[in-house]
Amino acid sequence: PVAVDATAPTGLPDGAFPPMLWALAAGGQVGAQTALALLAGEFSDALTLAGCADPAAARELRTIRVD
Repeated sequence: PVAVDATAPTGLPDGAFPPMLWALAAGGQVGAQTALALLAGEFSDALTLAGCADPAAARELRTIRVD
């Protein structure tokens, strides 16, 4: 077994990495694949809600400030 420090800096936002480790620990390869499939589905839904046909279209998104 390989020891993995789930608290080590990953360059990802806080909380982005540990859930994948938990999925891997709880369900092995199938658990990790399931977690990635769920994440991909959520990303796809977010793109659709933002009006993007694909990830490349997300580059055109802009944030506006409403006072």
